[in-house]
Amino acid sequence: MLIFFTVFDSSAKKTEAKHIIKYNTTTVYEDRTFKTTSSFTVNAPYSVANQVMEKFIHDLDSDPYSLFDNVLKGMGDTDENGNDNNQSTSRFSADIKSCVYDSAHDYYIGKIDLIIGKSTIKDITLYGRIHKSYHNNYAVFTFELLNNPIAKKAKGIIVTKKISENSTKLELNANFQFAWFLNLFFSVKNYKDVAEWRLDKFMQNLNEEIVKKNAK
Repeated sequence: MLIFFTVFDSSAKKTEAKHIIKYNTTTVYEDRTFKTTSSFTVNAPYSVANQVMEKFIHDLDSDPYSLFDNVLKGMGDTDENGNDNNQSTSRFSADIKSCVYDSAHDYYIGKIDLIIGKSTIKDITLYGRIHKSYHNNYAVFTFELLNNPIAKKAKGIIVTKKISENSTKLELNANFQFAWFLNLFFSVKNYKDVAEWRLDKFMQNLNEEIVKKNAK
């Protein structure tokens, strides 16, 4: 879905100089697809975790840039002093221009500038859909990019699972199959440098937001 490209936003601030993987986030490359998994368990009720997920989805529509102060914080290409982050700057990033929800068609419409090395492809339009399903003691949140020029497949699934009254597990599965011109750029190493650490950071931020929400 769109969110897994918004994490490449080059305007966000305060990225750590060194990216530390905390949640056993791993990536394999199979069938021309990058497959990333990550998970963590948080000391908070299942209902609180779902409230944070619901707010995240709501903010995508109502105020997407506010997300860079919480679940998307620390995912840009500059550190806290405004210096270039040498892991991804000048290699691949996407500057988010807009993100709106089209209720008539039940999808999000995003417009980005794609930066690859010294080249910029302006005003790329992406369409994405979010699906939510609640079950007995677990919920599934699916984020998927629809037909677009960047990826043949771009899908992320976050599952929240009730472990106990005050313990919840979150699991992420993200699959990306890039268009041919981006596939030339994305070796496994480049994918890890550009995308994998951001997905892990997203999970770290989710954990923090759930803990803060539970403390209120």
